[in-house]
Amino acid sequence: MMPQTGYVAVNYIVHNYDAYKCVYYILYFREAFQNEHLIIALEPEVASLYCRHFPQSLTIYGTRSFTDVLENGSKYLVLDIGGGTVDVTAHEIQSDGTLKELYQASGGSWGGTTVDNEFKKLLITIFGSEVIAETTTDYPSEMKKNNASIEETIVTTPIGDKIKFLRDKLIINSEKFESLFDNAVNKLVIHLRKLLHLDQLMDITTILLVGGFSDSIIIKNSILSNFPNIRIINPEDCSLAVLKGAVLYGHNPKIIKSRICKSSYGIGIHVKFEEGVHPEERKRTICGSDICDDVFDIHLNLGERVEINTPRLEKVYHAQNNPAKIAYLDVYASTSESPMFVTDESCNKIGYVILELSGDKETNESTEGTETNIEGTETKIYVSFHYIGSELGAIVREASTDKILRAKFDFMG
Repeated sequence: MMPQTGYVAVNYIVHNYDAYKCVYYILYFREAFQNEHLIIALEPEVASLYCRHFPQSLTIYGTRSFTDVLENGSKYLVLDIGGGTVDVTAHEIQSDGTLKELYQASGGSWGGTTVDNEFKKLLITIFGSEVIAETTTDYPSEMKKNNASIEETIVTTPIGDKIKFLRDKLIINSEKFESLFDNAVNKLVIHLRKLLHLDQLMDITTILLVGGFSDSIIIKNSILSNFPNIRIINPEDCSLAVLKGAVLYGHNPKIIKSRICKSSYGIGIHVKFEEGVHPEERKRTICGSDICDDVFDIHLNLGERVEINTPRLEKVYHAQNNPAKIAYLDVYASTSESPMFVTDESCNKIGYVILELSGDKETNESTEGTETNIEGTETKIYVSFHYIGSELGAIVREASTDKILRAKFDFMG
């Protein structure tokens, strides 16, 4: 008998809502190919799994030493520095060896491309933006600017004493070259200091340094010098830590025990309008009933700890019956802990919960404070959000039959 093959797709931590669509293309392909053996993992998490088993510590002097594997009870940050983004997560190893997330994933676009952009700015300082735009697209071998030699042009720039042109090479002195990293380093250090001053993370003693950009000696030295009292674990093959950790995660996806929500998640609904509670401008009248529309019904709060694969509190909704027996619930995310309306600036629609109704019809009376049943026959359902591994999922139960309905998330909208 052939062994069963599993696949692990590894994602970076998304830092804006446009990125959600990119991430969930993977889920789309899993659905399209009906591959239940595809597991979604997060880069910093799987990298930490690898580092737990194969750690090496860096010292303030840049030397390396092998250290003991991180023990149960250890708290650490995972700093995944890639080409585009920096992703930071915080974990604690539980007594059973599983991982508990201590703080919601964070980070920003401070990876290797930040240095690329600084180098481009340097070239623009020397040659001008129009020349760089033209030569990089149409004339990559062009060596003149307005009939002046490159050597003459460099001398007239504010940084002429720090660079020179020798034959076909641009020579940059070390001080100027290292300054290209300043933007990335400063943002990274500021973010780390902010995290380490949080009550939840003040007892962090270790940082796991992974990702391709962490190979840079300038990045390593900057972290070591700014955080001399924290042990820095950096594997020799740090650029492969994610790949190798993904293999470990594929063998034991239940190793992540809980997560911290990095957004508030909920469903957009309309409820019975309450004077003094809901803004007057949101009042609408449908079939003789006054309602408040676009209410954000929260299921998961920003910063809330959620146990993996654990059912949560159910909420009541009414799905409109239709011949197709398909219902849609709009799903929203918010950067606020307590969003009120899905139209708030902090909110974005990220997709739908799609569910298949059994077809059993029942008429439900409106209940104060819950979604109203205004017109036609509707099916009363109970919905709860939960995490399945690294993915957001929903359990939907039909009230009249007590059946668990087939439901899935569609984040492609």
